[in-house]
Amino acid sequence: MVVARTAPPGTRTSQALTAFLVRGDQRGVTVMWHTSKLGLHGFSFGQIAFDRVRVQPSDVLGEVGQGFEVAQSSSILYGRPNLTTLSLGLHEAAVSLTTRYVSIRPRYQGTLADLSVIRERLGHMSARVIMARILTYHAVDLLDRGLPCDDELIAAKALGHDLASETGNDAMQLHAANGLQEGIAIQRIWRDMQTTYAPAGTGEVQRRRLAENLLQQESEHKAVTPWSDRHARTRWPPVTDQPVSV
Repeated sequence: MVVARTAPPGTRTSQALTAFLVRGDQRGVTVMWHTSKLGLHGFSFGQIAFDRVRVQPSDVLGEVGQGFEVAQSSSILYGRPNLTTLSLGLHEAAVSLTTRYVSIRPRYQGTLADLSVIRERLGHMSARVIMARILTYHAVDLLDRGLPCDDELIAAKALGHDLASETGNDAMQLHAANGLQEGIAIQRIWRDMQTTYAPAGTGEVQRRRLAENLLQQESEHKAVTPWSDRHARTRWPPVTDQPVSV
């Protein structure tokens, strides 16, 4: 999917862009050389070059001038929950790996898990992952039901990463030097966590969006319909207590 400017200079961004489907093997499309990146091997980013690539009217997603809405909907409604669930999975893995490690790592006459300071750290990790799980499932449940959930998706994405990062740092510290060895699972989990911060908006962007939504609610101006509400009204059947035939 490519979002490109199709309007003359000076046109508002919300009306100047159009989304297209472009085939990867189409003449003029070149995927530039990608180098390996820190973190997820399945998550890649780089450059794609276009040289006089021609697209047909049937390749337009939505309508001409709606590219901003297509991109926003994709990022907000799917990018954020995708990254949120990714953070949650990494978070759960970090807690599981660390719990197993401290339970078998010898220390004095017992294991690391016998020390109260270690248990206190594990307790914080457990509380964080529970919080992240509740945020994630609540947000995606609203999305699945076709209900407005912009703020919930924003908060789940931003806090999900922050909570996972705190747990990841704790996990690395509890593994000590053993966690620095190449090929150790907790090291890979910690690296992968760094990948979920920037896509679909950094934490600063997410918090700014939440603040803007709060201020908008207090404003006398007419509120803008949330992206998730637009999606609910156009893609999902209305929520009702009545049985629905499928």
